[in-house]
Amino acid sequence: MSINERIQLIVDELFNGNKAKFANSIVIPQTTVSNVLTKRKSNPSADFLEAIANSIESINLRWLLTGSGEMLDRGQDYSNSFLLSNRDASALASLVAEPPGPYQSSKIDRLKNVLIDKERQIKALQKDKDQLESDKKDLRSDKQRLLDELYDLKALLGRTGSQVEKAG
Repeated sequence: MSINERIQLIVDELFNGNKAKFANSIVIPQTTVSNVLTKRKSNPSADFLEAIANSIESINLRWLLTGSGEMLDRGQDYSNSFLLSNRDASALASLVAEPPGPYQSSKIDRLKNVLIDKERQIKALQKDKDQLESDKKDLRSDKQRLLDELYDLKALLGRTGSQVEKAG
């Protein structure tokens, strides 16, 4: 079985033959998936294979690359194996829209990890925002103090100038 046929088997078994859902799930353009599976039967790129590995954790990578072993690596715990980068909204929409499948629980766990990571980022950004707001308030206070000093200096110079005129 060729690698293209193994990818087709993933589409058939895990996505009910729906290439569009598969493409959305791995965040690869549908035309690229089509080139690998139907039109050209071109070899998948490293990015294509990496997208499969990162999106469908239960895939046995040895099977995907060589055909050796079972398609699904059912014995491993995938709940915290890695954090996803930002994913397409369509991938999330397809997860919500699809009935539960063999890879759904690991995908949900990964999305939970993404949410946890994003919450950490939001807290860090909120802390940065609060610090910037405090700095802004301090700068406004400094600005007002400097403007007051400038006004006092102008007033002092004005008095000094008028005293010089009177003396002259």
